[in-house]
Amino acid sequence: MKMLRSRYFIRILFPIALLLLLSIGSVGLYITQAFIAHGEQSRLLDLESLREAKVSTIVEYINDRIHQIQGLSYSPYIAHAMHTTSQAFEQHGVDSAAYHQAAENSNDYFHHYVSYWDYYDLFLINREGDVVYSVKHESDFTTNLEHGAYRDSELAKVYKQAVFFLQANNSTFAPYPPSGNQVAGFLAAPIIQNGVFMGVIALQINTEEIYARMTDLTGLGRTGETVAGHVSGSSVQVTIPLRHDPQAAFQRHMSFDAPTARPIIQGSQGHTGHGIMNDWRGESVLATWEYLPQLRWGIVSKIDQHEAMEQDFSVYRKSMLFLLLALIAAFWLAYIIARRVVVPVTHLSEVSRRFSAGDHQARVNMLAPSNELAILSNDINTMMDKVAESDKKNSALLLQLAHQNEVLDQTVIDKTARLTAVIQYAVDAIITLDMHGKIGMVNPAACQMFDYDEDTFLTLYMVNLFSPKNPCDNTMQLIHYIPQHDHGS
Repeated sequence: MKMLRSRYFIRILFPIALLLLLSIGSVGLYITQAFIAHGEQSRLLDLESLREAKVSTIVEYINDRIHQIQGLSYSPYIAHAMHTTSQAFEQHGVDSAAYHQAAENSNDYFHHYVSYWDYYDLFLINREGDVVYSVKHESDFTTNLEHGAYRDSELAKVYKQAVFFLQANNSTFAPYPPSGNQVAGFLAAPIIQNGVFMGVIALQINTEEIYARMTDLTGLGRTGETVAGHVSGSSVQVTIPLRHDPQAAFQRHMSFDAPTARPIIQGSQGHTGHGIMNDWRGESVLATWEYLPQLRWGIVSKIDQHEAMEQDFSVYRKSMLFLLLALIAAFWLAYIIARRVVVPVTHLSEVSRRFSAGDHQARVNMLAPSNELAILSNDINTMMDKVAESDKKNSALLLQLAHQNEVLDQTVIDKTARLTAVIQYAVDAIITLDMHGKIGMVNPAACQMFDYDEDTFLTLYMVNLFSPKNPCDNTMQLIHYIPQHDHGS
C-alpha cells in the first residue's frame, strides 16, 4: 500500500514540481537578469553624465583661459610692452640698461596678472621666436623656440600655432624641463597692432586647477576614479594622478596590447563608448570614455562593478530569496495537491484490488460530495453494489442449475439401470453395437447362442459373428441390433 502510494505520489508530484521549477526559475532568471542589465545600463548612464560634466568643466576652463589671453593680446598696453621689450632685446641684449628699463615698466603689471589669475609664468615672444620676456626668468628665457633647446616643448608648439593660425590656442599638458620637469600647459595668442603682427604672448598654466577638476571624486563612490591619457608611441601615457596611484601622472604607461587598457586606448584614439571590463588593477569595472580634443587626451570615468551594482545586487539577492521562498511554497502547494490526489487514488486502487480478489464487502470511503473524486467513489461504490448483487443472483442460479443437473443425472442412472435389467434378463439374444460395428454389450442369451463368454464378445466386431465358427445364416434373425455412439451412452 505504501509502495503504491509512493509510486503514485512521485508520478504526480514530479511533473508538477518540474513544471513549477522550470516556470518560476525561468521567469525569475529572466527578471533578475533584466533587472541587473537595466541596473548596469542605468549606472553606466550615470557614469557618462559624471564624465560629461567633468569634461564640460575642463572645456569651460580652457575656453575661459583662451578668451582671457585673447583679450589680453588685444590690449594696447601689451602691444607697447611687446614693442619696447623686443626692441631692447634685439638692439641691446637682456643685460643692457635699456632692456632692464623696458622690462621694469611691465614687471609690476605682469607679476600682478600672473598672481591674480593663478598662472605660473607669462612670456613675450618676438616674431623670430625669441623669448624676450618671462616673469620667472627660468632657463627658457632668451631661448629661441624655432631652433633652440626647447623647440619641441609645448610652449614652442603653442607659439608656432599662434603664428601660423594667428589666433589664440592652448597646448596639452606635459612635463616642462625649464620648470623642473613639472607638468605644464600653455596658452598663446598673437599680438597684432594696426594689422601688424608683433609677436606672441603666452601663459603657463598651473596644473592644480586642471588636476583638481579631473580628480574630483564626486559621484564616484569609494572605488571610482577618472583616468586621462594620451597616445605615446605604442602605449598610452597616463597624464593625471589616479586615485589608486597618485604618482601615475606621466609615469604610468599602458601598452596597446593590454586588454585592461582598452577604455583609455579607445578614448585616446578619439572613440566614445562604455562597457564592463577589467581595469589596470584587474578589477571588473563599469567604464565610460571619450576624447577631449582641447587637451588631446582620452578621458575615462570608471567605478568598480561590485560597488556600482551594490544596491542592485542587494535587490538581486532579496529577489533570489523571494524566488526561493516562492519555489518552496509552490513545492509545498504541489505536495498538498499531489497528496489530495494520490491518497484517494491509492484508496480507490486498494479497494478495487480487494474487490477483484473476492472481498465484496470492500467499499470506497471518500471526501465531500462536491469533490470529483468523491463523485467517482460514489459511482464506484454503486457499481460494486450492482456487481455484488449480480454475483448473488448468479450464485443462486448456479445452485439451481447444479440441483437440476443432479436430478437429471439421477434420472439417467435410473433409466440406465432399468434398461440394463431388461437386457440382462431378456429371453432373446441382445447385442449392442457402436457406430463402427464393435460390440459394446451382450446379454446372457446372446452368450449362450454364440457360445462366447461376455469378455470375448466385447473384443469382437459384428462381422466376427459370421465366421466359420458360426456359419448359420439364420443367426441374424436372433439379434436385436442396438447401435451405440462412439462415446457410449
